[in-house]
Amino acid sequence: PLYLTGETAAGVIKGLPGFSDHILEQHQAAAGVTLAGCIVLGIAALAGLLYFRGRIVANWFGVLLLVGALVVASLVIWTANLGGQIRHSEIRAYDAQTD
Repeated sequence: PLYLTGETAAGVIKGLPGFSDHILEQHQAAAGVTLAGCIVLGIAALAGLLYFRGRIVANWFGVLLLVGALVVASLVIWTANLGGQIRHSEIRAYDAQTD
């Protein structure tokens, strides 16, 4: 749901003081990567549910999902940080150009 509301939210904040198109574009790109990661992790988890149905889940598969979940969590944090920088210029690592 958050990914689908991004365009509407971007329209609301464009033109506000301190707004940066560059950071918005970075956030949008990160959101796409994060969504893809979430989808891949979900498909892998579903495949595991179906494959290991009625059986003990293999240790390697549990580790694989754990590592995947940590990677996706990192992507979510990265995307959220970029999103926060759009409206909160005080947390930017550098003074981005405002458009």
